[in-house]
Amino acid sequence: MANRRTISLRTKISAVTTLTIIVVALMLGALNTYNQLNHIGRFEERFLRDSARSASAISHAIMPHLVSNDFVAMNNLVAFYSKRSDRLYVLVVDNNSRILADSEEGKIGGTFQSLPAYKTEKIGQGTIRRFMRSGKGAVEVSYPVKAGDLIVGNIVMGLNMDWMEEETGVIKKTMMASTGIALVVIFLGILLTSALADRISRPIRLLTQAAEKVGGGDYSQRINVKSNDEVGLLADTFDAMLGQLRNARMHLVEKDYLDSILATMRDALIVADPEGRIEMVNKATLNLLGYREDELVTRQLRTIISDAQPGERGIEDLIGQGLIGDDVEISLLSRDGRKIPVLLSGAVLENEGKVMRIVCVAKDISERNRAEDQIRASLREKEILLKEVHHRVKNNLQVVASMLNLQSRYLEDRKAKAMFEDSQRRIESMSLIHEKLYRSKDLARIDFREYIDDLMGSVTALNGGSDRLKIREDIGEVALDVNKGIPCGLIINELVSNALRHAFPDGRKGIIEVGMHSDISGRISLVVSDNGTGFPEHIDFRNTQSLGMQLVTSLVSQLDGTIELDKSEGTAFTITFHT
Repeated sequence: MANRRTISLRTKISAVTTLTIIVVALMLGALNTYNQLNHIGRFEERFLRDSARSASAISHAIMPHLVSNDFVAMNNLVAFYSKRSDRLYVLVVDNNSRILADSEEGKIGGTFQSLPAYKTEKIGQGTIRRFMRSGKGAVEVSYPVKAGDLIVGNIVMGLNMDWMEEETGVIKKTMMASTGIALVVIFLGILLTSALADRISRPIRLLTQAAEKVGGGDYSQRINVKSNDEVGLLADTFDAMLGQLRNARMHLVEKDYLDSILATMRDALIVADPEGRIEMVNKATLNLLGYREDELVTRQLRTIISDAQPGERGIEDLIGQGLIGDDVEISLLSRDGRKIPVLLSGAVLENEGKVMRIVCVAKDISERNRAEDQIRASLREKEILLKEVHHRVKNNLQVVASMLNLQSRYLEDRKAKAMFEDSQRRIESMSLIHEKLYRSKDLARIDFREYIDDLMGSVTALNGGSDRLKIREDIGEVALDVNKGIPCGLIINELVSNALRHAFPDGRKGIIEVGMHSDISGRISLVVSDNGTGFPEHIDFRNTQSLGMQLVTSLVSQLDGTIELDKSEGTAFTITFHT
C-alpha cells in the first residue's frame, strides 16, 4: 500500500466541478435561444397591434365617405393605404358583407367571404383572425366603421406575414440546432458527472454501510474497494482492522458463548473423544448423576452407562452394542449407583472420514416412565372391573333365564309356556353377549363368528333340536360393540327360532342359513334364510300381531338399519346397517 500511486480526491472533485460549469454554460446558451424566440413573439404581437391601430385610422378616414356613399373617394383611400409592403389588401365592407371598396378593384360589389379562422383574438375594437390560405398562415385585421354609436361598415385588411415566417423559420432552425447540441452535451455531461460522482461516492458509501453493520455487531464485513486514492487506502486499512477484530472477538466470545448455551440446557450433554473418554459435560449432567465435573472428565463413558460391556474400540463398541444412536432408551448410573432411565441421542463428529468426537444428549424420562406405569396399572384395574361387570350381568341374566325355565314347568297353557320359552331364549342371547365380552381380550367389541356359532347351538337346544334340520353359517370377519351386538343377536335369535318352529311342518327336512359380512365402508349385511314352506303371502311382517316380528322390526330401527324379505325361494330376511 505504501508504494501505491495515489490520485487526490480533491482532483476528482475539481474535475466534476469543471464539468458541471460546462453543463451550466450550455444550459444558459439554450436559455438565450429561448429568449430570442420569445422576443420574436413579442415583436409579432407589437406588429399586430400597430396594424390594428392602422385599421382604426383607416376606419375614421373612410367613415364620412361611407356615409355619403362617395365610392370614388373610398377607392382612392383604400388604394393609398394598401401600398405598404406589409399589407396585401384593404377592403371596405358594409354590414351585409357587400364589398364597397377594394384595393384590387376586382371585387367591388361582390360578397366578402373570409376563410375559417383557427385563432381569433381582440385588440381594442379590432379583431385579428388567423387562418390558412394556400398552405400558408395568413392574418386578417377587421375594424368597425362607426358613425357615432352606429356601425355602418367594416375595414378588412390582409397582412403580409411572409417576412415574419421567414425570420421565424431561420430562428427556429437555429434554435433547434442549438437546442439539439445543448441537449447532447448536457446528456453526456450528466452521464459523465453521474459516473464520476458514483466512482467517488461508492467507496465512501461502502465504508459507511460497513461501519454501521460493524456497530450493530456484524463483524463479517469486508470492503471490496480498489481505488488509487485516499478512500482506497482507508478501505484497505478498514479491512485489516476488521480481520484483527474478528479474530480477537472469536477468541473472546467462543468459550463464553458455548458455556452459556450448555448452562441453559435442561438435558444432559456429554462430549467424548474417539476412545470413549469424557471431555466435557454440562451442568444438567452433573445435577442428574450427582458427580462433580472433575470426577467425570477423563472418565470412560461406558462406566456411567448401565449394561455397557467392556471393549477396546471406545465409541465404536458402544455404538455396536446399540447403546448410542437416535433416541435410544438406556439407563445411566448415578454416583450413588442408581439407574436413571434416559432417552439418549448421539451424533458422531467426523473430519475426512475420521471420528473426532461424539456428542451425546440424554433426556431424563424417569417421570414419564412413572406416569406410564401408573396409566398401565389404572388400565389393568379398569379392565378387571369391566370384566367383573360383564360377568355379573351374565350371571344375573342366567338367573332370570333359569327362573323363567322353572316357572314354565308349572304352566299347562301351551301359549303361555311358549311365551316363557321365548323370553328365556332372548335372555340367553343377551347373556351370551356379556359372556363373550367377559372372556374376550377386547372388552369393547365382540367377535360375531364365534358368538353366532354358540348362539345357534343354544337356540337349537332350546327349540328341541333335530337331525332333520341343518343350520349353516357363513360369517365373515365381523366385530361389533355391545350397543350393536345385543340387538343384532336378538334379531338372529328371533328369525332362526321362527324358522325352526314354522318353516318345516310335519317333520320336513330343511336347511337354515345365517350369513353375515361387512364391506370396507363398515356396512354390515345380515341374511337369515331357509328353504321351508315360505312366509305367508297374506301377512305383512312389518304390521303383524306376532311379538317376535314386532321385536325384529323394532331392533332393526334401533340399529338405524333396513330389513327386506325375499319369498322367491323359501324365506330370506336381509338386514343391513352400519357399525
